[in-house]
Amino acid sequence: MVNALRRAVRIVRNVIQSPITGRKRFGTGKTLIGLLITIAILLPKGDTLMLRQSEWAAAEYRFDLMGWELANFPAKWVQRVKDVLPWAANGTGSRKDQLNRYIELSSMIRDTVEDLASMPFHPTLDSEERSDIQDSLARLKSERKSLRNGVEELVESIVSSVLVKEDLTAIGPLIWPPVDVRFDFAPNVLVTSPRDHIERLDSILLDPDIPVTAIEHIENSLQEQSNLSGIVIQVGGVATYPTVIPPGGDLKRLLELTAHEWLHTHFFFHPFGQALFSDAEMFTLNETLANLFGREVALSAHESLVATLLPEAITRDHRENVPESEGLDFDQFMQDTRHLVDKSLNDGDVVGAESLMEDRRITLNARGFNIRKINQAWFAFYGTYADSPASVSTIDTELEELRSLVPTLGHLIRMLRGVSSYDMFLELLDRHSEEFNRK
Repeated sequence: MVNALRRAVRIVRNVIQSPITGRKRFGTGKTLIGLLITIAILLPKGDTLMLRQSEWAAAEYRFDLMGWELANFPAKWVQRVKDVLPWAANGTGSRKDQLNRYIELSSMIRDTVEDLASMPFHPTLDSEERSDIQDSLARLKSERKSLRNGVEELVESIVSSVLVKEDLTAIGPLIWPPVDVRFDFAPNVLVTSPRDHIERLDSILLDPDIPVTAIEHIENSLQEQSNLSGIVIQVGGVATYPTVIPPGGDLKRLLELTAHEWLHTHFFFHPFGQALFSDAEMFTLNETLANLFGREVALSAHESLVATLLPEAITRDHRENVPESEGLDFDQFMQDTRHLVDKSLNDGDVVGAESLMEDRRITLNARGFNIRKINQAWFAFYGTYADSPASVSTIDTELEELRSLVPTLGHLIRMLRGVSSYDMFLELLDRHSEEFNRK
């Protein structure tokens, strides 16, 4: 199966790269279709038996990736054609107004959803009030969706300008693949881990509107029937094409996520990204680098362009609704929890580790952090990001060190494209550290 997968990826990669390097020139449309095929091939991960168990448990709620692509990929390119028509209202002023209104609507939608969730349910007393709020929420969402295409184009252009500045182009000013994002509700992901240790086994995309009862049924069935820890989590974005990120948040957050997911699509064409699923270290290296990249691109866009062009939109903090922690340091609390859980699991006390995680979750919820479940799969998912407090990896500090040794973000990305293993990365880091120390 692994060899067949490698052959398929190699064939698709040859088709994709031909417009740039090959003798035959396929059109852009065929090239991007090739990218979609690559994504469809690479999304499954993990041992075949484990994957079958997870697929079986979640079969009813699998995310229709191909249906989503067929619905969104053509629409994005139709919009680009519309934007070049002489009568299209796509000037800077128009885009700025659309963006500010879009972000204002996102804030209003978030507040309305919270109001609905906090309303006590009285069937005979508040049905009319609840209905009015739901109607208002539907109108807000409809207006926001009507602004989506223009705001997406603006975010894409801002991120693209930073990529050009960082010399992350293929030929001349061509960015490959083009920055293409869709603001939509991202699918959930089902992640599994063994119960006796923390290890990310596989990830399966599920419908974004899957009910909580179904989520709990899937997670419970995996534990009871397969002795697996499973958790369904809302993700911040998915590297489909166009990449999908949630519609809420301020401009800085939208820029960060857009850059993060673009880097994943960019690395599909290079050894670094093609080694994504080779082992846990390369998976963590890819995700942690994408986090670093997203933050730096958003900061660069803020400083060089957005602060003067769109000051009102950028100043809103996407973390403004972080709950009051009553003095609790969330990062330290989760790091301590991870170490305690690892110790219990290493001692063979699986039940004790799971009881500990539930007690810690209750403590967090009492301090205002609304976390539905913490288990081995939760740590396996968030531990993939080495800059997360759920991780025990040193990759984040190693990446930060390497970043400090190179002149630009673009230099870092170009240098890492050809890295296909964690050992190669460490050798690269050692070499640059030695060169720096000799200066």
